[in-house]
Amino acid sequence: MDFSDTDEQLMVALASAAGVAIENSRLFDESTRRTRWLEGGLDAVQELLGQHDDARNELELLAQNALHASQSIVAVVLRDFDHHRGLICEAAEGIEAAAFLGRRSTDDSALRELTASAKPVLLTGDDVARILPGAPAGMIGSALCSRFPDQGDRRFLVVGRAPGGTSFSEVDHGMMRAFTSQVSLALELLRVHRQREQEAVFGDRDRIARDLHDLVIQRLFAAGLSIQSLRKYTTDPEPLERIATVTRELDATIRELRDTIYSLRSIPQASPTFTSSVFTLVADAFDGHDLEPVIQLSGPLDGALDGEKADHVRAVLLEGLSNALRHADACRITVTLRALQEHLELRITDDGRGFERTGRSSGLANMQRRAELCKGRFSITSRRGGGTEIALDVPLDVPPGGRRAD
Repeated sequence: MDFSDTDEQLMVALASAAGVAIENSRLFDESTRRTRWLEGGLDAVQELLGQHDDARNELELLAQNALHASQSIVAVVLRDFDHHRGLICEAAEGIEAAAFLGRRSTDDSALRELTASAKPVLLTGDDVARILPGAPAGMIGSALCSRFPDQGDRRFLVVGRAPGGTSFSEVDHGMMRAFTSQVSLALELLRVHRQREQEAVFGDRDRIARDLHDLVIQRLFAAGLSIQSLRKYTTDPEPLERIATVTRELDATIRELRDTIYSLRSIPQASPTFTSSVFTLVADAFDGHDLEPVIQLSGPLDGALDGEKADHVRAVLLEGLSNALRHADACRITVTLRALQEHLELRITDDGRGFERTGRSSGLANMQRRAELCKGRFSITSRRGGGTEIALDVPLDVPPGGRRAD
């Protein structure tokens, strides 16, 4: 039985209906992807500016929202401090996230030409293996990378999908670029807000310094002159000695106040963030060594410490890394910094030969003294052939996020 004209017309109508259905499905899928990216960007901006989660830092929130928005298996944030130290993974979310966190890659050739205004680039599994050296073999089939449009250090967002998964479409390219633009603006607003808070603190310090200089010191100086003028009314040695003693105490107080004024006015108006200083310190410490560092940061570290405690933590970190690099003969050294609700944790672990503490070491004593100065707890755990862990716990006067506990 041959096909009739009616069969032909029905076939054409069916094909047309199928084409419309396929096109509608494609448009719906694109619309869903756009909505998911937009919602992810808005959620990231709200969490960054609202600081709803004090247990996570900004980049962790960003990576988490990018992971859900892109429907990927992993999302990482890479940072390039300069062209000689390579890329460091600052934050990671998804499958095997811990394998990427803190790892450094010296091969950024696939991203070298990626500018802030360029479209995201599609990376193959081989590209990802070079950029993320901690990725398990065959875990990521393809990835999309976009650079954040900021004026500071080069930062990249990379989202990866498993082999055989849904490929990245043109919609993903465009919406990822919009996502990074949104969160970059939020990060910049957050930076400006913190800078204004810092400038307000510096302004208060300047005002206090002026008041100490113009009022307190002048009154102490006048009081000292008045006390000295009493010497002409007596010749008794005991009152004269007391007058001299009070005068010396006033002079010492004035000197201490002047030192305080100098320290208040000498605080720099612009300083690098705590995390930036940590990355720079670790990179400098490992410079000239074949060993690659692993740095794992968690929580809002930049808002957790004041200047003095941050200095003590950095000093312990530098001393611990120096000891590990010189004496441990390790294949892996990991630095972990976590800002929790009430304290900050620093851990320096290595898989080296370990040691037995048989005497007093100046380096260990210095780290112990630093811990005492910031009212923290310091400990070292080591055994021969089993590696070493240096632990420092520092209490936080102000909880992460800048809000005092009620």
